[in-house]
Amino acid sequence: MLFALASPGSDEKFVGIMQKIERAYWPESEYVRQKKDLPSWEIRPKPVDRIKLINDKLKVITAKICEKGLYVRVKQNGQDLTFEGSYVLPFMERYHEYFLARQWNDPIRDPQDDYKDILMLKEPKNDQGTRRNYSKNIGDYNHFLNVVGACARLMAYFSDGKAANNFDFINDKTLSEILAYKFVGTDEKMRNFMLLLAAFYHDLGKTVVYHRHAMEGAMIVAGHPTKSLYHLSLITKDILNKELTREDLLFIGDLLNHHDQFGTLSTGETGYIRLTSIIDGIKRYAKKYSDSSSWSRKLLFDLWLLNVADICVSINNKWNRQTEWFSQTKAEEKIAEFRQTAQWECLVHDFDVAVKLLEKHEKYDHSSNTLELQQDALNYSSRHVIERIRRLVVASVRGIKISNIDLDDNEALDAIVYRNIESLSDVAEFSRRFALIGQMDYSLGFFRRIAQRAALHVQREINFETDKPKTGWVHVEHENAKEKHLNNSEFLARINVSFFSDNFASTVIQIIDYLLFREKEVDQIRNFEFVEANTRLTDEKIDKILTLEGPYRSQKTIEQILKTIFIY
Repeated sequence: MLFALASPGSDEKFVGIMQKIERAYWPESEYVRQKKDLPSWEIRPKPVDRIKLINDKLKVITAKICEKGLYVRVKQNGQDLTFEGSYVLPFMERYHEYFLARQWNDPIRDPQDDYKDILMLKEPKNDQGTRRNYSKNIGDYNHFLNVVGACARLMAYFSDGKAANNFDFINDKTLSEILAYKFVGTDEKMRNFMLLLAAFYHDLGKTVVYHRHAMEGAMIVAGHPTKSLYHLSLITKDILNKELTREDLLFIGDLLNHHDQFGTLSTGETGYIRLTSIIDGIKRYAKKYSDSSSWSRKLLFDLWLLNVADICVSINNKWNRQTEWFSQTKAEEKIAEFRQTAQWECLVHDFDVAVKLLEKHEKYDHSSNTLELQQDALNYSSRHVIERIRRLVVASVRGIKISNIDLDDNEALDAIVYRNIESLSDVAEFSRRFALIGQMDYSLGFFRRIAQRAALHVQREINFETDKPKTGWVHVEHENAKEKHLNNSEFLARINVSFFSDNFASTVIQIIDYLLFREKEVDQIRNFEFVEANTRLTDEKIDKILTLEGPYRSQKTIEQILKTIFIY
């Protein structure tokens, strides 16, 4: 089914294939057929025992269903679309257990009578106010399907070399033709299958732990090569007469591991130095092809496109089913709309950097030494420190609206970032240390909470809620003000953009500066982990961070607050 999705021939066929993919993720009808195998009891056990007995039986049922063929072979005969043959799809037990998790861990009274509450995926409609226990992870189910659909439509969109040639950095017609997706030839079809398989599995690691899901997903794929290789090879040998190799599977694992790297580069959470392992891995894997130089660029583009698909479906209504991908026309409109955004410009810029790093690394064809590649990536990171922080600031406030204040990016923000760094540290030393920070895990959510809290306080100031804490970040209109500029809404809006940007950027940089200089610096890549810190970031602590005097706030006070939320 994944082979045919990027070139289905019609919207109707695309929908038909997507329905088979939906069933693979969650075959609810198959589970309903097994409801007789759910436990039943004449004497009802204790609640905790009931939950355990049900979960134990569900694991048996899940294993039984996943042993059946959940991958369906799609056959096109002219205008007809038929589904024949079925194959075991690896790792589906993990997905099914993930979707079996309930909103509430209730001790069911009689599992065979209440089977819908045990097996229901979606929240029921028009249920007369009765609470029904549907899947806790229904949002991810929708997201997984959205990514697969978007990835297939993006591949079709870039099947024409002209589409890739519209990139600002691609002036070479040959490169645009290399990147274009083709639907003929064994190697090209295998390329398409592997990318869509990576889209299908891209968030597999969420079944282990959410905030490390990329790494966990890669470990799952790489850690089960024998069984998964066997079942996937049955699919590829039947359709392409080509066996999926261990190296192919490990590369799919790499795609999972890095499926959000370009996305986090575009928000500033990741630095270019993280591209080192990605580029070296792609170079090594591409050596299996006779034209390894062309294939390394294709595979790098595959990773980039997987990132784009994930981002495209996450901008709006991430947890809802996005049926607009069912229509080729609507999908192309959605892609064209995304291409007009500042985030797209960042993604294209970062792909350009990655291609340049790859080109330099390929000069040493047989070398296993990545020191020069690391230095090149570090040089890029050092030159982009200001831009990286600006991206983080912009991404943190994206979508936040305050009356009379437009929080979109502006040309002055780079100068604001530089000025705030200069007020705290030596710019060269700050830049050197920050360039070594490869990843700031989930920092966007952390800084966004601060931005949202700041926006709340600023809006209260604008609304003259005098009983609320003041940030001093904005000027507001005064009815009796003698100065005309204080009642000039256009002037105030312009000034308030500058003030808000200056103060919020100062807050972000103050926190980063504290983390960079809190201990003896070690000359190696270090990551910032924000997940646990985010849970400790109470509104009261945010208020203390925000309401300190002036844009160049007291460093000791900030340090004292941050010590309570960051784990050493």
